[in-house]
Amino acid sequence: MALAKRITKNGIWLLSDYGKQVRRIALLCALSWALVGAEAVAAGDDGWRLFTEVESFSYSNAAPIYQIAHDLKGDPVARGDVAYTHDHIEIGAEYRNVSLSFVERYDYYLEFSPDAAELIYLYNNDLPHESDAHYDLYLAANQLRAKGVKLGYRFTLTEAFNVKLALSYFRANELTDGYLRGYLDTPDASPTGELELDYAYTEDHLLDRAPENVSGDGFSTDIYLYWRPHPQWELSLALEDAFNRIYWDRATATVARASSDTIGYDEDGALDVSPALSGNEGYRDHVQELPLRAFLWSEYRLNDGMSLGAGWRRYDESDLGLVGAAYRFNERLKLEGRYYFNAEALNLNLQVYDLYLGVTMDRLQWKQAKTLGLSLWWRYRFGGV
Repeated sequence: MALAKRITKNGIWLLSDYGKQVRRIALLCALSWALVGAEAVAAGDDGWRLFTEVESFSYSNAAPIYQIAHDLKGDPVARGDVAYTHDHIEIGAEYRNVSLSFVERYDYYLEFSPDAAELIYLYNNDLPHESDAHYDLYLAANQLRAKGVKLGYRFTLTEAFNVKLALSYFRANELTDGYLRGYLDTPDASPTGELELDYAYTEDHLLDRAPENVSGDGFSTDIYLYWRPHPQWELSLALEDAFNRIYWDRATATVARASSDTIGYDEDGALDVSPALSGNEGYRDHVQELPLRAFLWSEYRLNDGMSLGAGWRRYDESDLGLVGAAYRFNERLKLEGRYYFNAEALNLNLQVYDLYLGVTMDRLQWKQAKTLGLSLWWRYRFGGV
């Protein structure tokens, strides 16, 4: 089996599986609309609120999301090193300071070396690798699909400052957590290199191990801060997955290694590695930790209608800065625009009554977008207060 194929078989699955989740958000949005209609029933206590949240945010600095979902076929990729998505749907109720909701989520965080992305791109587009080149190879994935319940409590410390803490319990049924790393040199005479693989999973897309039923249980904590230091100035901070663990009992796992002794060229001049990698396929108790997601936003109201803001979004060690402006026409209608300056992406939000819709893109042609976000939030407060 070609060494490039071994790398790309795992790498492309990791990249394309991430991209496929973006398309599923459309189905989640349709479902949320149905739930909105079903939840809007009469009640007599104005302390109750019902809410629905559907959100997806995806970002890549190496290639458009559509290209990632289609095996990196197309234009040359940029020398990026990260791609991620977070999708979730949440349906719940809140009474005064207490909230309870049901959550379904999909998370994928992928880090890779630019050389790994380039090698995957070259192989899948049937392009030759450079002669006498050195490739630093690194590919790490952290993926989870889970359902659960979320309990939250809001502490009103002062009239201008409150904190919400939320604890989620999850039952997870999809896992990928681990890495592929090493190096590859491609002189004309004889290639040399080392590859090391260590990852736990629910389905092995690299060495074709038969899938087995594996599940995990875990928790996550979220922290939300809101502060209004001035009547016209407010700040909010969300720290999601601030502390979390997912525990997998007897998760399927693979540890393998390939060295220079098994690397060569085949009769077509392509890189080739012996099919027999040293290592083992087995089971292990695995503890998965999800990356921190953080969002900071500061907004200053110039007058009754106009406001300006600035913020920062972080997913693990990937940072996006943004600035924005909003105009409130009346209590029922608000239009907002934000700009992610280091992603060159525009975020447009529309609030109509208690319904909030948002879309984020860095290209008008969505197939070229490296940043893509969709959101729908809805609140229903009984009694109309």
